Amino acid sequence: MNHSQLISTLSEKTGLRKTEITSVIDALTAIVPKTLLASDDVRIVGLGIFKVQDGPAHIGRKPGNRRADPDRRIAQAEVHAGQGIEGRDQSHDRRRPKGGA
Repeated sequence: MNHSQLISTLSEKTGLRKTEITSVIDALTAIVPKTLLASDDVRIVGLGIFKVQDGPAHIGRKPGNRRADPDRRIAQAEVHAGQGIEGRDQSHDRRRPKGGA
């Protein structure tokens, strides 16, 4: 589901205008990253928990001098599925199985 499909679906379900839904989604997409950057979790009941997990030190290359940068740590956003999602039947998954056709 893309952004416009989400807006249309929410508009149909709630009866709100698409412009109102767009404002709410824009606010949500502004608030969640700011909250995550402040090292707080975002918990939405039924959807899941959004949080930032610190990863291991990143060994990258600096442009120009090609030196490793072992002090640079990376942060990865994680989403833990809510109750209605985590127990879903995997047989409906559209992705191909790892070892199959």
